[in-house]
Amino acid sequence: MAYKVEAPPVIDGRLEETAWTEVGWSDDFVDISNNKPPRFQTQVKVRLDAEWLYIAATLSEPNVWANVTRHSQVIFNDNDFKVFIDADSSNHHYKVPE
Repeated sequence: MAYKVEAPPVIDGRLEETAWTEVGWSDDFVDISNNKPPRFQTQVKVRLDAEWLYIAATLSEPNVWANVTRHSQVIFNDNDFKVFIDADSSNHHYKVPE
């Protein structure tokens, strides 16, 4: 769920300002391949204004790594955080910002 924000948050990686503190964290994520909770949890907060979508995330994975070195390579076998925008909640007509 994205919540409207009056003043855009400062993009600095800090989540102490009102734009972030006045909304709660998402429910726990699940693995899309088997619908089970992942070993390490991720949560997000999502805000929007007339122009932009703002996403804050906490990722609890202690060992971040990646093997992907080129644009458009398959990343789902690596550690990744990817945003899928599914405006009609169909699970079919989503967009993935690059």
